[in-house]
Amino acid sequence: MGEMVTFASNGGTAGGYLAKPASGTGKGVIVIQEWWGLNRNIKGIADRFAAEGFVALGEPKGSGLYAIRARHVVTKEGEHAGKKYREVRYYATLTFPVGRVARGAAPAADAAQPAVKADPVATKLLREARAARANWNDFPGFTAALEVNHGGKVVKGKVEVAATGNVKVDLPDPTLRSWVHRQLQSAVDHRLDNSAERDTPCAFVDDNANHPLGRAIRVLNDELHSGYRIRDRQIIEVNRQMKDARFTITVLENRLNREKKFVPVSYVVNTWDLKTGALRSSAAFHHTWQRVGAYDLPQTTLVVTATGLPQLSSPTPGAAPTSFDARTITLSGFKLLR
Repeated sequence: MGEMVTFASNGGTAGGYLAKPASGTGKGVIVIQEWWGLNRNIKGIADRFAAEGFVALGEPKGSGLYAIRARHVVTKEGEHAGKKYREVRYYATLTFPVGRVARGAAPAADAAQPAVKADPVATKLLREARAARANWNDFPGFTAALEVNHGGKVVKGKVEVAATGNVKVDLPDPTLRSWVHRQLQSAVDHRLDNSAERDTPCAFVDDNANHPLGRAIRVLNDELHSGYRIRDRQIIEVNRQMKDARFTITVLENRLNREKKFVPVSYVVNTWDLKTGALRSSAAFHHTWQRVGAYDLPQTTLVVTATGLPQLSSPTPGAAPTSFDARTITLSGFKLLR
């Protein structure tokens, strides 16, 4: 197990979660957190790197400019656009300011824009909505039998979720295994989310308090240009912008669990091309949950995805989407690990 540390950095103070191997030394790895911060999942990943002999630092905190480039190669054969490949390469370059940037450092890209002051009412709306979501406290982890149905083809396997939130999927099909892992890891990460523990500065987008999806707010310190609509202590809409696309998650239904906290039932994820504005895909999700001990565990997940039409000057009215895909994940025989 690692520990929280602080250290001098760029004229200020930085810090994070440091995990070392038993030898006390090793090659260095920086573990970058998702948008919800340094949670148990990120600490667990750092601990796993330490077990493999690396010195891992999770989420640097403090002032300074940080830049990280990473590459991950997966040996996996397949075919795309008529061409065969033997491996998949993932690249990511991340440059971001943290806290107070030292004099002489490059300013943030939007530094010339007029400053927008945080609205305490908008900030409180997001904090309360995050706190109203169901969370797994003192989570022990679990194992379960797994069944995946992809367009009528049924594949069976098993899944194990560690107390740290790390998901392991055992399926014979590597492509399907990767997809199932992404879905289950997302579900687990949202139940282990610690974002309610901090205030995120927000401002209202407009004065419309009667929108059917709730009040529109935007986050002021987010590189993803995140925006939300909040209604009745629920995050009903999420908007984010990536490098070449933007997406919107629209929640259609949540339900209250035994503790009167919300778990998601159904929502839609729409993705648009950032340059053309064309709809790339629309995916509908439906979840059911099974109560095991003190935890609502993911029982079934249905995902129906349609991809958009190629961009034509005069698209045919009523034309079918380029592709249509339906998949289900079913977990059963849950066993808590302690």
